[in-house]
Amino acid sequence: MILLHTSDWHLGQTLHNARRHEEFEAFLGWLLDQIRLRRVDVLLVCGDVFDTIAPGPQAQRLYYNFLTRVAATGCRHVVVVGGNHDSPSFLEAPRELLRAMSVHVVGAASDDPDDEILCLRDASGALEMIVCAVPFLRDRDVRRVEAAEDIDDKDRKLVAGIRRHYTEVVGRALALARAGTPDDGRSRTAPVVATGHLFAAGASSGEGLRPMYVGALGQVPAEIFHGDLAYVALGHLHKAQKVGGNDTIRYSGSPLPMSFPEASQGKHVLLVELGPGAGDAGDPHDARPRIEAIEVPVFRELARVRGDWDAIAAGLAQLAARDINALLEVVYDGAALIPDLRARVEAACAGTRLELVRVGNEQQVRSVLSGAGGSESLDDLDCFEVFQRCLDAGGVPGDQRPALLKAYREIVDLLSIEGRQGADGGDGCAS
Repeated sequence: MILLHTSDWHLGQTLHNARRHEEFEAFLGWLLDQIRLRRVDVLLVCGDVFDTIAPGPQAQRLYYNFLTRVAATGCRHVVVVGGNHDSPSFLEAPRELLRAMSVHVVGAASDDPDDEILCLRDASGALEMIVCAVPFLRDRDVRRVEAAEDIDDKDRKLVAGIRRHYTEVVGRALALARAGTPDDGRSRTAPVVATGHLFAAGASSGEGLRPMYVGALGQVPAEIFHGDLAYVALGHLHKAQKVGGNDTIRYSGSPLPMSFPEASQGKHVLLVELGPGAGDAGDPHDARPRIEAIEVPVFRELARVRGDWDAIAAGLAQLAARDINALLEVVYDGAALIPDLRARVEAACAGTRLELVRVGNEQQVRSVLSGAGGSESLDDLDCFEVFQRCLDAGGVPGDQRPALLKAYREIVDLLSIEGRQGADGGDGCAS
């Protein structure tokens, strides 16, 4: 069985109001080619298919056109699970229609483990793989709110609830795999694969990004994934990586950079080939999957120029000389006040294929953050450090700060869980 693991498409995303429809269309066309070329049997899309809970018509058209074309590649099954940016009801609305095309959609968690278990069969009807299609687990899915609980209680209960959910779903799937073997006449159990859209402990949010705060999801240990799982396909973090050094628990990362800091990351999808003994603890022969990271081409560059005016002017001249089609961010961090900064940048970009999407002026915010003459910029601080500065500036007494910080954490946690991160694809603090 050959799987292709991808996630975090964020169809419909705009980068500082710049539309990216052509980039998404190019990626999905490339993905279809890879599925066909590499004879993929199962495509796993692990959450955040769309960037918002109400995707526009272009994003929807891309998604449904892609799904209708997958069958022509020879891919037998597509599994799509919901992420924190997705609307479960929107994803699941055409579920029965899509099932006729062997597209299986699980948008939201269920109280019944069987609702998240997909038994994939070959043309003869024999069981060849079981997928624990676990979507993004929202707070309300895994715990009950109790009076007077604090943020630490909430974190502990969330972790316990997520662990319990995986234990029930995976345990049921492994039992089905073992029970299905005699009927299929096979000597080995069918491999069991799990999905997830969460923040696993030991993973990194990505180079150049502030630490993502996603409540207890940032503390979910890799041990929640049963050792007999053949592979765990994760989404939510945009950087492709292993979890805790484990080859079989992986994030595919986003296929396109969702922010300028992500532009330096290589983007990938993961090709996973499962041998006949994959996931069978009793038969280790040929059990370990072979995994290949396939690099996604850059369909449109994200260019960033930073410095004083001389450095910015030189950088823009270099980009213009390359004649590249790119989205452009300019960040001025010089000491001199330049009131017409945007006009200067726009003049320098005139006649080029650079689309200016953001001009940041750190000189204007520096004094607010660290006093006149300071050297810190907003990019140096995460949202909790900014809040701390606000407490300092307001002269809030020390004995009042713990309660305020806890309340602030709950607000940030709620924004992250509900998927209300900035459309820039930044961290949960951005809101």
